[in-house]
Amino acid sequence: PGFLHMMKDPNKYFPPKVDTILISQSDFQLDTAQEFGQEHANEEKIYDFIYTGGDQEVENDCVGWASYNKNFSFVREALEVMCSPEFNLTGVLVANKNKAGTKACTIPAACHGKIVQTPLLEQSKFFGYLSKARWAFFPQICDASP
Repeated sequence: PGFLHMMKDPNKYFPPKVDTILISQSDFQLDTAQEFGQEHANEEKIYDFIYTGGDQEVENDCVGWASYNKNFSFVREALEVMCSPEFNLTGVLVANKNKAGTKACTIPAACHGKIVQTPLLEQSKFFGYLSKARWAFFPQICDASP
């Protein structure tokens, strides 16, 4: 017998005769994303990029643990270049606004009118924005998940 797990030390929980494999349920949740991608493959691209910040500390201007993991300090620096007249990119910053939609993290002035900032989104809404972007921006170093 065996068990799929996502525990740091499975030997603490399973007897030696039980085989274990380190694998998460999320590794198997690709059907929805793949189906959505196929259905929206020809979606008109209205944004150059999309970035998702997880559930950032918006009330603290995106300074904190989640923002650190998603490398938001670098994102701010990159936005200076991306929004500059030389590149003039448009984009979506997901989870960059509080849940009430009343406060957003500061972004460079050059990005105003070019960047949409959203609260943390349900997966289907995120996929909707993703399908309208030319590319996804994943600058994080400490967090491997997009």
